[in-house]
Amino acid sequence: MNIETSTRPVIEPMLSLINVVFLLLIFFLVVGHITTEQQTELQILTTQQHYVAVTEPNENWLYVTQSGDCFYHQKLLSLEQFQRVFTAKQSLYIAVDTSLVMGDLQQVISTLRQLDITDISLITRLEESHSK
Repeated sequence: MNIETSTRPVIEPMLSLINVVFLLLIFFLVVGHITTEQQTELQILTTQQHYVAVTEPNENWLYVTQSGDCFYHQKLLSLEQFQRVFTAKQSLYIAVDTSLVMGDLQQVISTLRQLDITDISLITRLEESHSK
């Protein structure tokens, strides 16, 4: 009697698993190199919270409404008129409606910076002082 026994290696059932793991390893290596981090520089806006009474005269205040309209000395100003009204190195308080879109405010601030006005205080909310 001849009994034939199969001499298959034990590793054969594991071969497909090894192939899948190897392919996943290659996939993650390739994807990791494609999506490398891009270094970008962000300028972060610094804010300060003050609880002091604002005593600046009215002439240094620019009011920006919810629609983006600018009022200076109770007169409506367009961005093009800023150059005639404001002087370089002037300090300016900007009182902004809290629901104004940042894109609209950015146009106002960019225009002021082009005129070399860098001392800008942004006021979004005035709180009443608490008397003790």
